[in-house]
Amino acid sequence: MKSMMIHLKKIQKYFFDFALILSLLGFFSARGVEKPRIKSTVDLQKSDRVPQSINPSTPLSGKTYRCLLYQKLPLLKAGCKGGTCKEILYERAIKSVDVYFEPSLKSKVVDRLEKCELISDFEPYTVIHHLGKAVVTRPESVFEKIGIKTGDVISIIENDGENFIKSCIESKEFDVYLGRSNDPDLTTVELFENISSETWIRLKTPRGMVGYVNARSKFYLDSYKIDPKRFCREVKKR
Repeated sequence: MKSMMIHLKKIQKYFFDFALILSLLGFFSARGVEKPRIKSTVDLQKSDRVPQSINPSTPLSGKTYRCLLYQKLPLLKAGCKGGTCKEILYERAIKSVDVYFEPSLKSKVVDRLEKCELISDFEPYTVIHHLGKAVVTRPESVFEKIGIKTGDVISIIENDGENFIKSCIESKEFDVYLGRSNDPDLTTVELFENISSETWIRLKTPRGMVGYVNARSKFYLDSYKIDPKRFCREVKKR
C-alpha cells in the first residue's frame, strides 16, 4: 500500500511538472498575444446604421470570399459590439421606453418600461442587416495557409473592440485587425463597406413581460456611461 502511494505521488509530480512546462510555453496562458492599441481608421460604432462604401487605399485585386454562416439576413445574434455593451452597472432605467415583442420597431409593443423601474434579465442581441466588407492588407500565417492574399476581400461580422473585428470566410470565423500593426501574428484589413446592424436588449419588466428595447434609446447605463447624477432619488436614499 505504501509503495502504491509513493508511485501515485511520483505520477502527480510528473504531471505537475509537465503542466508547468506547458504553462511557461504559453499553452495555458489566458493573456495570449497582447492586443495593440492603435487608433482605428474607421469607427464601426458610429457608422453601423446604413451600409456605407469607403474608398480603401489597398487595391481590391484579389478573390472575394463568401460567408456561408450568415446567408439569410437579417439575423439575430446573441451578444453585441464592444465589451462594455454586455454590462449593465445600474439596474434601473434612466428613461421611459417601449418594449417590443420582437427586435423591430415594427413589432408589437408588449409593455412600457418606465423611468426608474428595475431592469431584469438583461441580455444584449445584435440584428445584422448587412455584412461589412474588408480588403486584406497583410495576411498572417493562418490566412496564408488557406490561400488568402493581400487584396482579397472578406466579410466582416462585428466589432470586438480595440480595433479587432470578427470576419467570416466560408463557414469559419476569424479575428482580424483593422488598421496597421507591427504584430506579425495579426491579419490586418482595411474596411471599405460598413456593417449594417443594430443592438437590442432583451429584458423583463417589473410586470413580468419579456421583450426587446432598442439600445439606441440609451435607456440604461453601462460602464462607459455611468453617471451618479442620473440615478433615481429612491436609490440615492438607500
